Amino acid sequence: MSFVRQWMPGRYDSNTVIRIGNASSPRWYDLSPVRLEEYIDRLSGWGASTTELVLHRGEFDDRTARVHVLEEDWIQVFERYRSHGFTCNVHAPLDPRFKFDRFESDPEGIKREFLPVIHAVADFSQRQGEDCTLVVHGASGGHNNPREATAAFLSWVSGELARSGSGRIALELRSPGRSMSTVFDRSRRTIAEFIRWLGDERIGICWDLAHDWEASESDPAWTQSPDPEFLELVNHVHLHDASIGDRLVHHPLQSGRIPWQSMLKPLVGAKYDSAITLEIRYRLAISLGEPWHVLGGSYAMLRGYLNATGNGEDHPAQSTETVLIEQMHETETN
Repeated sequence: MSFVRQWMPGRYDSNTVIRIGNASSPRWYDLSPVRLEEYIDRLSGWGASTTELVLHRGEFDDRTARVHVLEEDWIQVFERYRSHGFTCNVHAPLDPRFKFDRFESDPEGIKREFLPVIHAVADFSQRQGEDCTLVVHGASGGHNNPREATAAFLSWVSGELARSGSGRIALELRSPGRSMSTVFDRSRRTIAEFIRWLGDERIGICWDLAHDWEASESDPAWTQSPDPEFLELVNHVHLHDASIGDRLVHHPLQSGRIPWQSMLKPLVGAKYDSAITLEIRYRLAISLGEPWHVLGGSYAMLRGYLNATGNGEDHPAQSTETVLIEQMHETETN
């Protein structure tokens, strides 16, 4: 069985179980519809068959437009990916207006803001014939009752998705910070306990491997291999690396700091069947060379690992070695 989806026009291969892709902020394609088409072609050549779109609605500035797909473009961008055989997942808007903390002080206000995003997730799910995953962040530790606020809002979101009959939710495991032992979504143990307490089959964990790895600095009990009880709750994965000097994350996999292969091994062995999303920031990719080539190198590393682990065939468009050589050549000439 191949663990990497091999995209072919008009064909859905149910024997593959892991889709790979990346968080495709518009900055990656210069906010240009023409470049978007070229960008998706390039992703397909690297073995991608899924993407994660950060949606936004309402007022925006230039920075927001570089990171988010704006509301007027939601369907157009979705359809461009679908025309290439991609499935689309959604990351909730990053604007403070959409923070879960707001649910306690202004529940009706955040519901009005969030409802079109939920409708988009349901619509994407129906159009692509499989669940679109909505990735969300819990309420912050500075909130009076972050756990309760998150639980209440997640229950409402899940109820809205249930009414449509499609879509699911992944609560992201976030950076541990200074309160990893007490905040409900900052360690494997606490986030797993929270998801089990919710008891909603529509809600799982977005396992961000780099944020998880950050806990290794302050938690002597941290290990590379999560417990099965954590892994069985994972319904989405974020993957990126860290810099060598300062441990900042969202770097390309070429950094080689995080032992992501060892961390992924038990998840792949448990027959994980959802997406792995490369969450690499454009500005950190460009520090290593031409950003598309750097991104292609990360894809090659991930695809090569999954093929080796799952006995899958390599993607026919480009071998792992070809992409890495191209990326190295581009770096040398810049």
